[in-house]
Amino acid sequence: MIFMKKQQTQDLLKIPIFLLLILLSLGSVQAQLKLPRFLTAGRAKASCTHPPIITCPPTFHACPGVSTLPSNTGYATAVPGGLGCNQPSVSYHDNIVSTGPCNGAITIQRIWTAVDPQDPTLYTNCMQMVKLSDDTAPTITNCPADITIASNPDCYATVYWNSPTVTDNCGNLFLNVTHVSGDRFQVGITRVTYTAEDLCGNSSTCGFHITVTGNCCDKPPILSCPGDYSGCPEILFLLKNRNSYSKTWKKHLCNTGFDLP
Repeated sequence: MIFMKKQQTQDLLKIPIFLLLILLSLGSVQAQLKLPRFLTAGRAKASCTHPPIITCPPTFHACPGVSTLPSNTGYATAVPGGLGCNQPSVSYHDNIVSTGPCNGAITIQRIWTAVDPQDPTLYTNCMQMVKLSDDTAPTITNCPADITIASNPDCYATVYWNSPTVTDNCGNLFLNVTHVSGDRFQVGITRVTYTAEDLCGNSSTCGFHITVTGNCCDKPPILSCPGDYSGCPEILFLLKNRNSYSKTWKKHLCNTGFDLP
């Protein structure tokens, strides 16, 4: 009987140890299988030790005057840096690198920052470049070919042509021309030039020649004069009578005398 009591005592001692092993194994399985929270209540959450991971939007390049707000240039994104980390907050600030040379042109260095909301010492930065500029000259297409035409009898020609097509990547430009279709051109060679310039000073030129050949009078008139004339001078006489009647006549002075009528 003494032996039997000792055996029972040993069996009773094994029960708490067995239960402890079961509880420990349940904790390990829950960590792997993500068992319901009520089975792990009271366990401490791991602390965040890694900064967030941030991804910057790509470099933004557009025409001067375009909006530089993130809604137009893109937002940075960020995720927690590791287990136990919260969703980071994202913000930015701008450094102006340069402005000009034309109105609205600007280069911005945009610094994005992702911060762990529980620990501000855990943060990550990335940089995005925002550039508003116009470095491309206007495009001129369908430039007319050289034109040769005969003049009219007045020594000029009225010339017509189709104007070239002018475009610009940013849409606004000035167009200067030396002549327009329908102008008059004198005999000879004249160059017609189109010059397109955008608001940032980039320019392109297109030109062609108009040749007007002579088909008109290009010599002065020929004048034929009569022969020389030699004769006597004349004198005019006026005679009045008492009745206020007058009479005139001419007489050559070359005669030696003359009689009154």
